[in-house]
Amino acid sequence: AKKMAKDKLQRSIEIMEERSKAQTEVDRLASLASQVVGAIRRMEKAAKDGVPIDAAKKEKLEARLASYTAEADSIVLPSLPSDSSDDEEVEPKKSVALDISSSDSSDEEGERSEVDGRSSVAGKTPALTLAEIEETKNAEAEDGNQLRVELFGDQSEAEGDAGETAATEEHASIDTRAVDSATGEPIAPLFADSNLETAS
Repeated sequence: AKKMAKDKLQRSIEIMEERSKAQTEVDRLASLASQVVGAIRRMEKAAKDGVPIDAAKKEKLEARLASYTAEADSIVLPSLPSDSSDDEEVEPKKSVALDISSSDSSDEEGERSEVDGRSSVAGKTPALTLAEIEETKNAEAEDGNQLRVELFGDQSEAEGDAGETAATEEHASIDTRAVDSATGEPIAPLFADSNLETAS
């Protein structure tokens, strides 16, 4: 009985790990798709203001959006085993679809493009420019760099302040006037290094 319980626990852990990996990938695809959809909506607004849309880019980028959705549709989340009996079987895996749009489907399903059910109805999805996709990636990279500066910049500044303080103290300690051995009058210092040499 203990072995069965242990095996059952191990199987549950493995399934949870699979679910976690699958969900992480779905989240990644959803993030990419949401960026595309956001840019599409901006383009749609610009199009209403008379901005022309490149048909070739539109087709290419619609395919890109569709590929994200298709990839997400191919991912399945394994279900956890039921506790009804000790010899239960894992439930069929469930497919996961991206939720990247608030548009209603209902009776318009037949009007959708065959590119694996992207959220926007065919004919209503404007184009997304490659420049906008690249801009989004660059913005994310800049955010990451800024975060690193915020995390480590203060430390560097603190070290710099400490170095300046030490240098100031060092200059103060060596800033002593040399005396001319012949006349007994103090000699005006020119450089810190020459002071040391004269004093020595």
